[in-house]
Amino acid sequence: MLLVVLRSLSVDLQASIMRWAALVLLVAALVAAARENQFRYATDEIDLNEENLIRVNFHTDNEDALNQQANLEMHASYVYQSMSNYFERDDVALPGFAKFFEDSSLEERKHADDFWNFILKRGGVVQTYNIRAPETVVWGSPLNAVLKALELEKQVLASIMDIHRKATERNDPHLLDFLDSSYLTEQHDALQELSHLATKLQRAGTGLGEYIIDKELQ
Repeated sequence: MLLVVLRSLSVDLQASIMRWAALVLLVAALVAAARENQFRYATDEIDLNEENLIRVNFHTDNEDALNQQANLEMHASYVYQSMSNYFERDDVALPGFAKFFEDSSLEERKHADDFWNFILKRGGVVQTYNIRAPETVVWGSPLNAVLKALELEKQVLASIMDIHRKATERNDPHLLDFLDSSYLTEQHDALQELSHLATKLQRAGTGLGEYIIDKELQ
């Protein structure tokens, strides 16, 4: 029927109608394509695993080292908690040293939290590892425990210095500032405190001397 009508029209009019029909079809195709693209963009989701939104200048070497440091801090916390439990025993009964090492254990746990929070702030991923148990549950004299604690704090400091070296190599000023302002001075203060305590114990001797120092720590 449409063909019959078109044939009855003039050639020019037929050509004009065909051009308008082609234009209408082209517009309809463009509208359909636009709607399809709009739907696709609206339903697309951002892949957060492809690129972290806040991670800037945070090398994986530094991220791994910080996770390992947090694990070391947790090990130190376990050791100090073990020492505290030992001095709290009824056959040892030195509550001042029990309190001293209990406070040290809580402080080391806080350090681990600080390192984990720093990793998250930089867009990293917190990794948790098995925590190494203390070498013993019997720590002997207070002097022996303090010397063991001094040795452990030196290990912690050496680990922090290694992270500091890596942060320098990777040009990470934020990590350097975090270590400088929060941990290097604190670690040296801890070493000095333990060293002074060991010297006092050596000078005072066992028995009454340990009892007096224990009272000072309560």
